[in-house]
Amino acid sequence: MASPSRAAARRPPATRVAMHTGRRGCPFRFHLYGRRDRSFTALADPAGSGHHAARAEGGRMDQLQGPERWAAGVVAGAAERALLARATGVVMALVPCTAGTAGRILANVAAAAGTSVQQLAENVLAGRAHTPADPALEARLHAEIGRAQPLPVTPPRSVPINHVRLREYLGVLRAARRRALAAPDDADGRAELNDAAQALCLLTGQRNAHAALVAAEHELASLRER
Repeated sequence: MASPSRAAARRPPATRVAMHTGRRGCPFRFHLYGRRDRSFTALADPAGSGHHAARAEGGRMDQLQGPERWAAGVVAGAAERALLARATGVVMALVPCTAGTAGRILANVAAAAGTSVQQLAENVLAGRAHTPADPALEARLHAEIGRAQPLPVTPPRSVPINHVRLREYLGVLRAARRRALAAPDDADGRAELNDAAQALCLLTGQRNAHAALVAAEHELASLRER
C-alpha cells in the first residue's frame, strides 16, 4: 500500500490535502477540491481507505447530497422537488447550514404546524419574494432556525488551523449565502453553499455550519489583533 505522502503526491494539482482530527482523536484526511473542479465538497477519508464519510452536521453521508437529492426523497413530482429545493436553499442561507440540516428544519416545522413540507416551502419562498406569507409558519420557521444556530465549541486539534483556506472558504460561504437568497432558482449556488458549509465545519473542527461560521470569524479576528 502506498504511503500517505506518496498518495498525496499523485493527486491532481487542484486537490489540496489537509489533516484533521476526528471526534475520538483518530486522524483522517479531508480533501478540499479546487474551484476548477466546480466543487467545494469536503470529504473525510479515514486512513486513506477510500470510504468517505461526512464528519460535520451530524456525520451523515446524506449531508453531501445537496438540496435536489434531498428533495427527491421527500416529494415525487419534478415541480414539487424544484420548489422544495429552492426553499431548502433559502433555509441553508438563513442559518447557514447544509442541505440535510435545512431539510430537517423544514420537516420539523411542517410537523409542528400540521402542514405539508410542500406548503411550508411555498410559504418560505413567498416570504423571500415579499408576498403575503403565513405569520404563524414564519414564526415557527425562525424559532427552528434559532435552535439550529449553536455557538462553537473548542475542539481537540492536532494541527494548526490553515488560515489561508479558512479565509477562502469563509468568503465562499458568505458569497454563496447572498447568492442563494438573491436567486433561489440557482442550483449551482445551492450546491456551492452546501459544499462551503461542509468545508468550514472541517476546517474549524465544528459539527455545525453556524458554529463553524462563528468560529472562523473569531479566529480570523484574533489574527488581526495579534
